[in-house]
Amino acid sequence: MKLSVSPVVRISVSVKHASELTKLTEALKKLSKSDPLAQIFTSESGEHIVAGSGELHVEILYNDLCDLSGTEVVRGDPVVS
Repeated sequence: MKLSVSPVVRISVSVKHASELTKLTEALKKLSKSDPLAQIFTSESGEHIVAGSGELHVEILYNDLCDLSGTEVVRGDPVVS
């Protein structure tokens, strides 16, 4: 089944302590495999971006990311395209 839904809402995510960055990247990889509608990438400026089809979708992705990483994940303000 092929879905063509473009992401509308994006947030940047990071960790408070730089030593936990590997946990964040591993959790982002797991998250991208678990949700085919999510777009997870690194921007040109080096920020990790999580994009979803709506505000609720991004909120669920963020909560899942916090659970998967086991660390405190800091998110930026949502950006709507």
